[in-house]
Amino acid sequence: TVDSEVGEVGEGGDGKDKEVEMTATNGATETATRSNFGISVRDLVMEFTVSAETATKAAEVQQKKKKKGLNDDDAAGVAGETISTTETKSKTLRAVDGLTVEFAGGTITAVLGHNGAGKTTAIRCMTGSLMPTSGSVYVNGRNVLSGGANTEWLKKNVGVCPQHDVLYDELSAREHVVLFGAMRGLDVTTTQIKGEEQDLVKECLSGVDMLGKAGELVSTFSGGQKRRLSVALALLGAPPVVILDEPTTGMDVITRQSVWKSIQRLKNKATIILTTHAMEEAVAL
Repeated sequence: TVDSEVGEVGEGGDGKDKEVEMTATNGATETATRSNFGISVRDLVMEFTVSAETATKAAEVQQKKKKKGLNDDDAAGVAGETISTTETKSKTLRAVDGLTVEFAGGTITAVLGHNGAGKTTAIRCMTGSLMPTSGSVYVNGRNVLSGGANTEWLKKNVGVCPQHDVLYDELSAREHVVLFGAMRGLDVTTTQIKGEEQDLVKECLSGVDMLGKAGELVSTFSGGQKRRLSVALALLGAPPVVILDEPTTGMDVITRQSVWKSIQRLKNKATIILTTHAMEEAVAL
């Protein structure tokens, strides 16, 4: 599902690429042509090597569970009785198979798919946390798999909300904003004056209705509150590229809508990708 307010390359019939100004998270403004404003994935392949024993056992667990209505532990025990005859050999599993796709700049693209379809693996390849077996990924014209300066740019200018929250229980929401802001190259020298939250913290947390929790430790948060903080950190500093992996999991209806509004505010300034199981969310964004 793609919703866009950005015209095609060479809009107006002059055959020339339109220039687009993007503000990086460190405040620097860079100009790119519309043709390289976005994410381009070409022939992406990601393979994992597992032992045949592991793969066979996993299949047997699911089969026993389905046939006998067992829970995971009981099914695993039954499967273990038959696994002793399995030869231990390696087996290659292809999680992403030749993915080629363009994510246009200035759009929100919703990626829908069942569990195990490879959505998270593809996202991890695009964000540099996994090195694919083959293929290429260009983000705003940069080959982010080449390492060096392009990898450093990726870390500072791509906001990521992973499928599972990466937060520190010992830190408060405010301290997370300072930590992640510093990693993005933002000015985090002043976050409070006379007990009042300053612009960076206000902007980050208010969009997900978490400003009132700024001083509380993450260890006291519910699952939905942790998810909201993860989304806020991904949007911190209005990065030119935002990738959200099932961002609204565990949120109530009202909170989900406020998060959608925060995402939509960046729509024309960034390339935004989100994975979801909810068609309602895909249509809304």
